[in-house]
Amino acid sequence: MNKTGLTQGLELSALGVIIILYLSILFNSAMVNDDYMALYTIWRMSIGHVAGIDFNVDSYTLLFDLLAPIASLIGPRFELIFLFRAIILLMLSLISWQLFYLLQIIVSKNISLLAVVFLLICTPMYLRGLDLRPDLFILALWLQIIIIFNTKDAILSPTKILCVGALIGIGFLFKFKSIIIVLPLALFFMQAMIIERRALTLVMAALAYLFLGMALVFIPYAWMLGFDSVLLGYVAVTAKLMASSMDGEISVAGLKFAVFKQAFNQDALFWIFALTGAGLFLVRTSKLSMKKRFSVYYLLILGLASVLFNPHYYAYNLTSLYPLVLVLVALTLQELFEISPHATRSFVVLSIVFSAVFLSATLGKFYGYAVSERLSHQAALNEFIMENTEAEQAVFAYEGIGLFRPSTFHWRTSKIKLAQYLQGDYDLWQEIKDVKPVLIIVNYRLPHWLLARDKQALFDHYLAISPQVMAPGVSTLHKRGTHLILSGVYRISNTWGKPCKLDGLWIEDGTMLTQQAGKVKLEATEGGVCTLSWAFSKRSVHRLTMSNPSEYPYLLKPSLSVD
Repeated sequence: MNKTGLTQGLELSALGVIIILYLSILFNSAMVNDDYMALYTIWRMSIGHVAGIDFNVDSYTLLFDLLAPIASLIGPRFELIFLFRAIILLMLSLISWQLFYLLQIIVSKNISLLAVVFLLICTPMYLRGLDLRPDLFILALWLQIIIIFNTKDAILSPTKILCVGALIGIGFLFKFKSIIIVLPLALFFMQAMIIERRALTLVMAALAYLFLGMALVFIPYAWMLGFDSVLLGYVAVTAKLMASSMDGEISVAGLKFAVFKQAFNQDALFWIFALTGAGLFLVRTSKLSMKKRFSVYYLLILGLASVLFNPHYYAYNLTSLYPLVLVLVALTLQELFEISPHATRSFVVLSIVFSAVFLSATLGKFYGYAVSERLSHQAALNEFIMENTEAEQAVFAYEGIGLFRPSTFHWRTSKIKLAQYLQGDYDLWQEIKDVKPVLIIVNYRLPHWLLARDKQALFDHYLAISPQVMAPGVSTLHKRGTHLILSGVYRISNTWGKPCKLDGLWIEDGTMLTQQAGKVKLEATEGGVCTLSWAFSKRSVHRLTMSNPSEYPYLLKPSLSVD
């Protein structure tokens, strides 16, 4: 076997191992807030509820419309997360193929494959790549448009431009920010007019085909969902989100810097290669063919725009950026490959040793994350909810942790939209009183994002039954609470095992009784602390507590941390 064949064999073997590790992540990684938000929204849509009318949405995407029918067929099952992650993984596979295809325009086939393997072991790709977000779908559409730019058809072929318009329309429905594809598109038309010397009338005709392609997406979409639904859903939600972003309802000072600093710390070699590749491209631009130059331009313009025009940049945004700047990494890899035959023996030995150390450390971290079980405590919480609550009973967490149970209208909020609540646009505690949740899930948003009065009201009406899990009840500790928010079966308990006095009657420790919502008087006249809390099964509560002995959070932020 020759050197090239051996290299390709090693790369394909590495790719096989990477696929196995991604499958392991699919089943093991914990759900983050975006996963809960997506699953909850998809479930509500699958049972016929309308976003913006039956429940609030802060951000709308076509992804929910596409996945809702699957949820309708399968029903409210926690296993939906695995199926949806599998779909995301297929999308990541498609993107890998698209990059492999595009990179071959610029570098060799062998280097293209190596670059894709390098990308897939980068931290954001395996940590955030399977999140239930539309980013990878949008990226796939962008890359496909660039592939179409590079087809052998005439540069302004009606078929080509019509397809580009349709892809832009689909991307816009996935997320309004996908519209930044118009920047490389503008470069494409400049190329047609200035370099290819196409007539202005031909360019105008191409623009007409472009808008026709977009219309062929928008009109059927609005017709299938109903024009009113689209206006109340996608258009209204997107407009509000854009307004919130431009109004600066969230402080983003240093946010991008922090994300990129963490990314560099996690993947220093990737970024060193990218910066080196940028220098190589600047130095050798004139020596590259027009097709190669413009292919790099398209990718880099998208990458730069995705950073500059995104006011709220988080770890998950890197899953789009890394693939777009991969072309620079590929240029560096190509340069190293070309100089290797002329390098000294010491340089070759050092390169091999460094590569072995780098791969061992990177794959070791990747493997450690992939095989770590991080989802079981969230699955146990969902099992507890499904087994111990009725379908109509609400669960609240300022996020969709309740999954297949109703919640308040403003069941979640993002940091971008939090100001609406803080400024009094809606009364969250009133919404809680209206739906009377049987469970409250404490997390980094709740109660920390609440106004002081709402936080006090929450703790006056709910008691902890397990770490991070609260249920309706009152306690004599600190004389907290005199009202029950929900009618139902409660349990009296005393830390000393003594009787408690409830509304003037002595009740033995451990007694279960039916109570109506309203004012109660609970006293611990015999000593100890008396509590009157929702009578969940002690066995179920114990099993829930034991399922999370380390008290891992039920709601996680999408970060670049593997801890």
